[in-house]
Amino acid sequence: IRRFLPCEILELRESARRKPQQEAASESAQARALLALLQESEYSVLLDVGGKELDSAGVASFLESRIHQGLRRVDFFCAGPWGWPPSIRDRADARWSLSRLTLPHELARVLLGEQLFRALARLNHFPYDK
Repeated sequence: IRRFLPCEILELRESARRKPQQEAASESAQARALLALLQESEYSVLLDVGGKELDSAGVASFLESRIHQGLRRVDFFCAGPWGWPPSIRDRADARWSLSRLTLPHELARVLLGEQLFRALARLNHFPYDK
């Protein structure tokens, strides 16, 4: 991805594994940190099982339209084990689903990275996309 544009991965430490009813997710330190990141984001996409499913061409189209809008930064967020609390879900600009399956964070990151690279390769006429 860095071949085409700057890319940074930021990980927030997962809060204690408690069920949502044990601790209001919107009150956790992790939720507050996420809200702060969402507020500074130029455009935010939450990875969420209930989000919009895109194919590879759709991801390329999405990036192309953000570039034409003049956005310099798009942030992607992956939820913790209990998903997104409404306070965070409601503040995102978009929600995507990488799959109807529940994926571990590491696999979700690989899938997202692959699709972003594929989209950027396509937009830059790099011989990768098939």
